[in-house]
Amino acid sequence: MRAIVGQAKPKRNVESLIDDGGLLLVRVPKGTLGEDTSRLLGAFVVARVWQRCMQRASLAEEECPDATLYVDETHNYLALPRSFEDLLAEARGYRLSLVLAHQHMGQLTKDVRDAMAANARTKVVFTCSPEDAFILERHFIPDLSAYDLSHLATFQVACRPCVRGGQGQAFSFRTEALPDGSEARKDEVRARSAELFAVPRDEVEDVIDSR
Repeated sequence: MRAIVGQAKPKRNVESLIDDGGLLLVRVPKGTLGEDTSRLLGAFVVARVWQRCMQRASLAEEECPDATLYVDETHNYLALPRSFEDLLAEARGYRLSLVLAHQHMGQLTKDVRDAMAANARTKVVFTCSPEDAFILERHFIPDLSAYDLSHLATFQVACRPCVRGGQGQAFSFRTEALPDGSEARKDEVRARSAELFAVPRDEVEDVIDSR
């Protein structure tokens, strides 16, 4: 944690990635960092992305480059200066797309669930638990029931589209499996990223100690 947040001048920062493009992967494992530290660092990153996007409010929407924030285990990182519901409601206006992954609906507060339901206008559902299907059913009836949502086959999807600002009829379709990844490509990307952006930890610690 000290080595990450203690760098006064990192080679790339969140702001430049959002404005100029790029990909930042932030790994915050609870087992290594501890639960509190993991949540704190993850919340820092989410808050910094959101603050940068809000700083673009003076720009016309077409002048803002698209950016996407993926958050795994979303419920761990909901601590923002403003409410998470505000982020869900306003992100589209700042050209920020959100992918918020979690295990089940029970991990989210009712306010966050309601904000997701209101702002994700097109609903796409893969097979889910009966408990989650019960919550999601109201978005798909009368075309699909909770039973249908909890008994979708592998790669089968239920969809309720937003059509011209209104609700279209729900239907189901099938997706395709992802192709296999490349082990060689993974190693090449890791090595190139370290070459361009990484700073050896002992160098970082020396700078922190000198300050």
